[in-house]
Amino acid sequence: MPAVRLEGGSRRGESLGNRELTLMGSGEDLFGTSYEKGDVVFCQGDAGDAMYLIQSGAVEISRKRGREDLVLAVLESGDFFGEMVLLDDRPRSTTVRVVAPTRLLPLTRDSLRQRLRDDPSVA
Repeated sequence: MPAVRLEGGSRRGESLGNRELTLMGSGEDLFGTSYEKGDVVFCQGDAGDAMYLIQSGAVEISRKRGREDLVLAVLESGDFFGEMVLLDDRPRSTTVRVVAPTRLLPLTRDSLRQRLRDDPSVA
């Protein structure tokens, strides 16, 4: 299946570098959250305030088309998704479902804004 990139994030080879990883913060934020196969991270149409870095595992990005779920991409460790919500207040354009045991590291809009205030060179 060919990979499609949209709000669904970044494919391998476009992963976050060390500079971007410093945006994630410290302490509790560095541990991320564990998800089991079948868990839904968010649904198309949901409001959101965070993007996610996949620390381990894999997720499936899909979009409703009529009554069907159209799979757009499968993302793995080092990839990220949900970044559009940091730029605008639109509802999520996709659904993200966990396809293997996964650990996700969130980056919230508020933590990004705080980091940009603390260190404008990050922008």
